[in-house]
Amino acid sequence: SDEVIPKMLMNRGVSREDAYEYVPVGCNELGIPGMLYYTAGGGIGYLPCLFSILKDAETGSVPDSYSELLERVRAKLESGLRQSYARKLVDLYFQREYKQTPLTSCFFEGAVERGLDCSEAVKYNSSTCGCTFFPNFVDALGAIRKCVYEDKTLTLEQIARACKNDFEG
Repeated sequence: SDEVIPKMLMNRGVSREDAYEYVPVGCNELGIPGMLYYTAGGGIGYLPCLFSILKDAETGSVPDSYSELLERVRAKLESGLRQSYARKLVDLYFQREYKQTPLTSCFFEGAVERGLDCSEAVKYNSSTCGCTFFPNFVDALGAIRKCVYEDKTLTLEQIARACKNDFEG
């Protein structure tokens, strides 16, 4: 969208002129040819996060309300993302030190002139958050809210056991 994407890029410090030069460079990543270096940042699987809370429920640590469940989910997601970003910063350091890409760098403005790899010489640097299974996560939370906290037809422990047993039995 030429309304949303350039505005988002400009909010991240990209000039108006450069923001409209964006192109897709992957599944959901954006780039600006020769100017924006994309780095895979942190990421987390939404469902594994939810499953870890369900595993806790199997041992008796059950949230009393849907709000409490959401707070536990938020805390696990935040903790997981922080850990993931910390690991990715280490990866980025090693990439810059030992995995430089001279050919790719030739296509980035100023890299050759400055004698730097594209990961360091670019006009704009970007990192993303690659979380997975979001639609399934939202569906699962909706089902839990309905069955456990609204209709009370199941307990969180029952759902945890069903997931653990791949819904057999």
